[in-house]
Amino acid sequence: MKISWKAAFVPSVLWLVFQAAGAMAGESGIISLQVENDGVVELDRHYTHGMQISYFPLSEPPGWVVNSLLAVGLDPDDGELAVEYALGHTIFTPADFENPDPQPDQRPWAGHTYASFAIIRKPENRQALFQTGDKIKLTLGHVGPDSGAASAQKRMHALIGSAEPKGWQHQIGNETTLNLHYFRKWMYYQQTYAGRDIELAPMLGVALGSPYTYATTGLSWRWGADLQRDFGPPSIQPNYPGSGYFLPGTPWNWYLMAGVEYRHVVYNLFLDGPVFRDGPSVNKYSDVADLFVGAAISYKKVRFNYMTVYRSKEFRGQEERDIFGSLNLSFYF
Repeated sequence: MKISWKAAFVPSVLWLVFQAAGAMAGESGIISLQVENDGVVELDRHYTHGMQISYFPLSEPPGWVVNSLLAVGLDPDDGELAVEYALGHTIFTPADFENPDPQPDQRPWAGHTYASFAIIRKPENRQALFQTGDKIKLTLGHVGPDSGAASAQKRMHALIGSAEPKGWQHQIGNETTLNLHYFRKWMYYQQTYAGRDIELAPMLGVALGSPYTYATTGLSWRWGADLQRDFGPPSIQPNYPGSGYFLPGTPWNWYLMAGVEYRHVVYNLFLDGPVFRDGPSVNKYSDVADLFVGAAISYKKVRFNYMTVYRSKEFRGQEERDIFGSLNLSFYF
């Protein structure tokens, strides 16, 4: 019996919404709004747009969250726990998005709509000079015409007066995705002058499933005050992992950041094509590197951060590396 993607995806999204709504009822929490776009650097190609909204309830996580950590060998008592509910959307296009013809040597057209649930283990002692943190995330999504990417990009381009994308009829077909993502950070702090701190944070991670299967490692650097209040800036997978979760601090605060990440990519649906059907694909590079720089500023219970991400070429025939901006606004309510 063939089961449609809606039979799996829609109930899961409804479960996620009801879980988040139940957590929000009578409870405070954090809302995190993430937008990634290459338009801020005047480009319009490849990974061209991503957006995500996340909710972090401040109530105690349910018992099954603790049991899940125990099942994978993590100690739920070693730090504080938080959960994240998220909905998101990403869009990918060839460099020449005004060409209505097939472009077999260029990045395929693709859109991805997804829902995710994450468990975050963050350090309990915020004053410690060495801390570790973990994030486990499960993502269920859908790639293809039903993701709504074509209409979303066309409407946005019409709104801002940009050229119309004309090749969406060649996009990757409908397919359900399921991804498990885990990463760990080791955070080292050193106080410097004027009350500012330096953080160095090596990272290891892995993603299994679709649309991504890869192993990753990286190193981030931050300089500012009270860095232990957050887990590093958030982003949309497969970008450098972080979190919209943060603790409120002094009225005004800020930090600068930079980092590098290396991924060994076994499977990327948006380059390799779909798993269960024929579809457009290109010859990808298995080794991909990112370099990012940015800054964050916070006021009491509101935090804003921006990063510029420089990405190495992802497939053979790609003429230039990609650059895009990543903006996030997180706030308590």
